[in-house]
Amino acid sequence: MGPREVFGIASVLPLAVGGMSLLIEEEPISAKGKVASEANGDGLAESGTDDALASVRDQISALWDALRRPDIYKPVLFIFFWQSTPTSEGAMLYFLTNDIGFGPEFLGRARLLTAASSLFGVWLYNQYLRRVSIKDVLLWTSLISVPLGLTQLLLISHYNRELGIPDGAFVFGDDVVLSILGIGIVVGDGEEGDDSLLKRIFLGIDPTPDVLAISAIYFVEGALGLARLAQTFLLKEDLHLGPAEMSALSGALLVPWTIKPLYGFLSDGFPIGGYRRRSYLALAGAVGFLSYTSLAMGWGLGRGGGADLTVTVASMLLLSASIALADVVADGIVVQKTRDAAASGADPAIAGGLQSVCWGSAAIGGLISAYFSGSLLETMGPREVFGIASVLPLVVGGMSLLIKEEPVSGKGKVASEANGDGLAKSGTDDALSSVRDQISALWDALRRPDIYKPVLFIFLWQSTPTSEGAMLYFLTNDIGFGPEFLGRARLLTAASSLFGVWLYNQYLRRVSIKDVLFWTSLISVPLGLTQLLLISHYDRELGIPDGAFVFGDDVVLSILGEMAFLPTLVLAARLCPPGIEAVLFATLMSIYNGASGVGTELGAALTKALGITESDFSNLALLTIICNVSSVFPLVFIGWLDGVGDESQEEMEAKQLNGNDAGE
Repeated sequence: MGPREVFGIASVLPLAVGGMSLLIEEEPISAKGKVASEANGDGLAESGTDDALASVRDQISALWDALRRPDIYKPVLFIFFWQSTPTSEGAMLYFLTNDIGFGPEFLGRARLLTAASSLFGVWLYNQYLRRVSIKDVLLWTSLISVPLGLTQLLLISHYNRELGIPDGAFVFGDDVVLSILGIGIVVGDGEEGDDSLLKRIFLGIDPTPDVLAISAIYFVEGALGLARLAQTFLLKEDLHLGPAEMSALSGALLVPWTIKPLYGFLSDGFPIGGYRRRSYLALAGAVGFLSYTSLAMGWGLGRGGGADLTVTVASMLLLSASIALADVVADGIVVQKTRDAAASGADPAIAGGLQSVCWGSAAIGGLISAYFSGSLLETMGPREVFGIASVLPLVVGGMSLLIKEEPVSGKGKVASEANGDGLAKSGTDDALSSVRDQISALWDALRRPDIYKPVLFIFLWQSTPTSEGAMLYFLTNDIGFGPEFLGRARLLTAASSLFGVWLYNQYLRRVSIKDVLFWTSLISVPLGLTQLLLISHYDRELGIPDGAFVFGDDVVLSILGEMAFLPTLVLAARLCPPGIEAVLFATLMSIYNGASGVGTELGAALTKALGITESDFSNLALLTIICNVSSVFPLVFIGWLDGVGDESQEEMEAKQLNGNDAGE
């Protein structure tokens, strides 16, 4: 039958509502305007129509007074915003019917399954989530629904078929999961408890709004990897850069990360609108959004329609600077909270847990974005991906509103005694004076042999040349891997890095930093040289597919790289003397980033010198050998780590804890 016949059948249902009205017990109003009972079903006391109208006016007035109360209108506004986000259901319906070809009978079965899944969701909620706070249920069901909702991209791109999943089965499975999750969001009525799910997830740290904001900022930093491959393919395909030029530009984009202390000095000495934290986070979000928008809208297009190199690179540099600025401000807030926890006598594990939460948030963001960074490029261009990614910096700007910060008054006074970097201030002039003192103390620290020698070693260790740029061109132009494969490789690399963190914490925390750096550097050389099998295509003769070889190589090298990277963080923290911990740590991380940039530029120079282009990879094997063997050179100077590098992370933490106990 047609839609009109269905409407005819459905017309009977409203008659059922009218019929049911005869079963409602209600006392009629008499001819004199009186009603036998004193109150109607809504609790309005009445003696007639006039009294009823007066009571309605009183109820409206009381309703208005209630809605003006912050404890009522704030939750109401949240529910409104939460429910008013846009939906793609209409467009998705047309896709299912016009593109895939589903008919009404299939859509009816999908609705039946959705209704049954909703009932199952009610049961699951009542069984397991009634004891969880409403806030926790809303937060985590909303967060989990994002990656699950993004699985529809597999259906839209038809990639589910390559995975062997029929369209119908995929739609049914997706509807079931999202329906169950949606019910958990709607019916939440749990009670807040001291040991809430949210607090357990945050490693015992009280999930205050500013802690949630910091976690969200680090999550966004990781999730911005969504546009990393889009940036690479824009430079490679639209700007037609070769391997050497690509590597050189990649190194240049690290420059904003080498001046991180400058951002700290600016935020400390020059508050915007009376705020040193909120304002700079908002600024970082705005600059990041405009940079992504510039790339997405093609503001740098030349006359021929191609991308203009100058405008594109400027946008990318501003984007890199905005991320670095947000990172510095967030780090400052973490330092302040860690110190506040230590000053209040809190458990050191909880204070350190905040660092773990931050790194974990960034890792989760990186994991979620890794695969989609490639799969999206299979269905759309780099500019469309930049458009999607432009939303993320706005999240950083929005999170700035949740940061607790006392504004600088018109007289130059600030209510708090110290900012996130530990600089005591009573106004802008005092802040500038304190910044000068910090720079002087920083210079004095960097002149000490027990600090500059380990710093020089870290610089040499990180600045060895890399062949990543040339290898990317080899994987795409010679072997023929596409963006989707590279996205899967990035996902596997991110997961392997987390596994490397776990291995380090399980087995290497009790090993001296010098030994960890020495042996991971040595072992990485023969493992890195296995890429020669792929470059020569000898892996195929061994019966190993190119894709499997790349995945295996990435997993091993990522685990090893993370196990080598963590000791450098521990070493950097250990080098910081009291009083200038935050600014010196930021300086050390800037030196680390600068060394990475030097290594990338050296790799670009070698790529150019060896004549490696987007189509000529005859000397790629030689470049790989040079880059891997040169990574051993810094070990000649590992003696510079004597003293500070002879201790393990566990021994350092034990000394710090004993020092705190002695101080008490």
